[in-house]
Amino acid sequence: MADTTSLVQLLMDFAPRGEPMDGAFLAQYGITAAEADKLVAAGWLRQLSDGACLLRGDTPDVEGAICFFARRIPGLHVSGKAALDMRGIRYNLFGRPRINLWGDAFFEFPSWAKEVLLLTYEHERLFDANLPEAFAISAAPGRNARMPVAQTERAILEYLAGSIQSEMLRDDNVNLVGMLRNIRLEVLQTLVDHCPRRDVVWALKFIGEEDHDFEWAKQLDC
Repeated sequence: MADTTSLVQLLMDFAPRGEPMDGAFLAQYGITAAEADKLVAAGWLRQLSDGACLLRGDTPDVEGAICFFARRIPGLHVSGKAALDMRGIRYNLFGRPRINLWGDAFFEFPSWAKEVLLLTYEHERLFDANLPEAFAISAAPGRNARMPVAQTERAILEYLAGSIQSEMLRDDNVNLVGMLRNIRLEVLQTLVDHCPRRDVVWALKFIGEEDHDFEWAKQLDC
C-alpha cells in the first residue's frame, strides 16, 4: 500500500477539481479501495454519498457533478433547454439555471447533487432502440470535454417533449424554435425517424414552418 502523502499528492496533481470520484475513477490512478478508505479515514477524502468522494477542501461543481453521474447512469446527458443554453441558444435566462438531464434508467440522485445542479431528470424513452447510442450527444464547446450534452437538434426535441402540452409555454416554444436557423436537417431527420412521439415531431415542424418559414422545417419528412 502506498503511503498517504504520495496518494494525496497524486490526486492533487492529476484529479480534476469539482468532480466527485468513485472507486472506478480512483482505480484509474492506481488507488485501491483499501487505499481510498485510508484516505477517507485520514480526512484527505470527503465522502459526499455512497460511492462519491472529493479531496478535502474541494466542492462539487455543476460540470463535475454531471461528469460523475454520466459514468453511473446509462445514457445520461444534459438535455432540453439546458443543452441549448450550453450551445449558445439562450432564451429566458435565469440567475441560477435549472439543469435538465436525460438518461436511460431511473435514478435517485443524492441530496448533494440536487443542491449543486438544481436538476430535473427524465428517463422515459423519447427515441426508439434503433437510434445509435449517444447519437447527437457530444461535448459542448468551452465545456468539460467529459460532459455529454445533447446537440441542438436533439435538445429541441427533448425540450418540446416536456413543454408542448403547456399553453403557458407556447410563446417560449415559438421563440426558442425561432433561434434555430442553422438546424442540420440530416441530423434532425435521423432523430425524427426514430422518435415515436409524433406530437413532438409535428410541433417542431409546425412551429418551424408556420411561425418562422424555415426551409429545414419545410423539408423535414414526418
